[in-house]
Amino acid sequence: NLVYTLPHTTESIAEFLTPILSRVDPSAGGTQVVVVTRDAETALTISETILRLAGPAGIEVVPITNAARAGRIFKTRPVLAVAGSPRELGALVRASLLKVDGVRTVALAWVDDILAEGPETVRELEALLGELTDAARIIVARKATPELESFAERYARRARRVGAPETEAPQVPADYELPIIQHVTVAGSARPGALRK
Repeated sequence: NLVYTLPHTTESIAEFLTPILSRVDPSAGGTQVVVVTRDAETALTISETILRLAGPAGIEVVPITNAARAGRIFKTRPVLAVAGSPRELGALVRASLLKVDGVRTVALAWVDDILAEGPETVRELEALLGELTDAARIIVARKATPELESFAERYARRARRVGAPETEAPQVPADYELPIIQHVTVAGSARPGALRK
């Protein structure tokens, strides 16, 4: 389990998702990676970013914009990786189209955005995570917050942290003056005297 602190950019998508997709085994078949996003637009962005990076020969991340439409895709060809909202992914699990026993990794792409969607989305996310119990958890957030830490402790116990958390710059009083620093070059034997001066 990992917790990434990353900005919401296409470079960040590549940073957390490329290592996950490199471990997908096409010969095993079935869905092995599930990326949970805030909405269909984010799922499409993730899919397009991975396609641009890996090209047509790479692992495709199928964006789930509508569960009924995605169900037709699942019936026609193997789907190794998907990205979608908790509601659409949950609908695929309930319809037994997304088989949870083959899923190796669940990535929550910007969990702070998902949690901000409201209690209904949080319930759907928790239900989905309850189904995907054997999968490794990758949590991606913009910044480390107490809410994120609480969520990570519940759903990705003892997860390793990756990325520098965003910190606020220290506040400097308006009347603060920078100290003047002087440098003196002296011989090694004259250092004690120079320091006293």
